[in-house]
Amino acid sequence: MTQGQDLGASNNNHPISDDIGGAISLRLPESLGAALDAWIASQPEPRPSRPEAILRVLAQALAGVGAGSIPVDDLNASNDE
Repeated sequence: MTQGQDLGASNNNHPISDDIGGAISLRLPESLGAALDAWIASQPEPRPSRPEAILRVLAQALAGVGAGSIPVDDLNASNDE
């Protein structure tokens, strides 16, 4: 991924989302940018743009996707790892 990509659409020219909210601008440390680019490279074609990748990763993290995830309402000291 390179800087200056179209931030309003994914690589396949589809809008990032039909439910567009407010814009959020942020700066990523180089290490997170590199990790994001590696994640993008591991995705099947058509690979997501950086903004689309951030949306996907954030949605997965907030949904608790992944092995061993615990719903927020169930978090307590008894299930600390």
